[in-house]
Amino acid sequence: MRADLRSAHVGGAGRPQSLACRVWRDTARAGDKKGKPYSGGRGADRFGSNLAQGVRNVRAPPIKRHRLEHDIARLGSLWNEGLRRFGGPFLAGKAFTAVDAFYAPVAFRIQSYRLPLDAPAAAYAEHLLGIGAMREWYAAALKETLRDAPHEDGVLRLGTVLEDLRAT
Repeated sequence: MRADLRSAHVGGAGRPQSLACRVWRDTARAGDKKGKPYSGGRGADRFGSNLAQGVRNVRAPPIKRHRLEHDIARLGSLWNEGLRRFGGPFLAGKAFTAVDAFYAPVAFRIQSYRLPLDAPAAAYAEHLLGIGAMREWYAAALKETLRDAPHEDGVLRLGTVLEDLRAT
């Protein structure tokens, strides 16, 4: 669906025009200096990779809460840097690019877990969630009736379910 999102929003281009934008985009998608991605991969569970779209969840206090707080702060800092450097409303400027597609699932996790972000980063997440293709992706996820038992168990392990908007 991510490819559909990019194609629907930017006609498939998804590539920032300036070299500075492309370098920043690649750095933002690559992760931190230790090579850990800010989204996806091993560390994504701190952003709720096991959480189904349409489930509102309050996280149980994690054993290493400082890591989660650090990751959220780093994500906000990264997003704010892109918005400031390239003038927004997307991370690499005026057009939706691959770096925005990369962080699209994180916007859903922020929504699901109600993760605290500073105002500019929260506005960016809301902006992503307001894109037509993102709304379509979310609506399709809510209609999905298939449940994967390990993921459902993960939702319950990660916190308290406040609301389940998915079709039954």
